[in-house]
Amino acid sequence: MSGQAVVDVIQHCIPNIKNAWHMPNIDLDVALIAIRLATYGEKMTTPITFGNDIEMEYTVDLRNVMDDLLNTITWDPVVQVSDDLTVFVRPMTYKQISESALKTFETQKIMQVVNNDKLEESEKLKMFKESFSKLTDITLGMVQASIIRIDSSEGSTDNPKFIKEFIENVDKDIFNKIQEHLDRLRELNTIKPVIVTVTDEMREKGFTGDTVEVPMVFDPATFFV
Repeated sequence: MSGQAVVDVIQHCIPNIKNAWHMPNIDLDVALIAIRLATYGEKMTTPITFGNDIEMEYTVDLRNVMDDLLNTITWDPVVQVSDDLTVFVRPMTYKQISESALKTFETQKIMQVVNNDKLEESEKLKMFKESFSKLTDITLGMVQASIIRIDSSEGSTDNPKFIKEFIENVDKDIFNKIQEHLDRLRELNTIKPVIVTVTDEMREKGFTGDTVEVPMVFDPATFFV
């Protein structure tokens, strides 16, 4: 399911959302789970693959997933960089996240080509540098898109042009502090793995121990199937 298909589903099932592209990304999972609950019920079977290449299916109760998500979802907009510098951030929109993900995917595909033995070393190096530069630009762009205001001892601004200049020229330690804040928020608002008891069937497949973490990564392509 493409990004546009996800948008169409949300707008069709939740008419009050007029443009799902502009939804804060942290609301997306809540909306999709609510739609899935209302249309297919609380149980969903999801395919999972573990690090040891064991593949199986697990049936998850979406009511529990929704409850856990609603209890943990949060947003802290203030990044207190120093006494003289405060940065205010917001969640990226679904459109911004989708565009960044597409750019990252395309760049990673190019980097895979670098491993082609038929390419000259000089060409590989050139492609690697270009891809690395693009990935850096994507990271900068995501941080920039998250910033809505900057307060400093020299004044305050919410002008996107000045925010862009700030991100492109800011000290590395300051940039890392902002990015680490955003990474923590992203982790807090991500669906957590489910801890399940290892069954006899799972032991036959090679699982050990009493419990195992099942990662809850919902694929939009199969979410409503």
